[in-house]
Amino acid sequence: MPPMLVVLTVDNRVYFGPQERNEGFVDGGIFAMALLLALEEQGLASCPLNTMLRRGPEKAIRGLLKLPYWEELVMLISIGNYSKNAQSCVSARFHADAIVTVVD
Repeated sequence: MPPMLVVLTVDNRVYFGPQERNEGFVDGGIFAMALLLALEEQGLASCPLNTMLRRGPEKAIRGLLKLPYWEELVMLISIGNYSKNAQSCVSARFHADAIVTVVD
């Protein structure tokens, strides 16, 4: 798979008022979490990147993608293949029986 970049946005027209002004970030974050887990399950590397951008970079992205004003940038997600030389830490895990107590 060639490397790609997902631009995750939310349509603010679906929310009803100022009390829901941050709802798109919550919904977008939940969607992104599910997408990241699915990518991992498929063996793909991914990295979420926040879009807390200054006006200039945000305007450039909006212009490049022709995003209307009601589309809010939530995050960027880079997707690709793992490097054959990639290393990652391995953490010791307790078996569930050692840390879970079932109360009836």
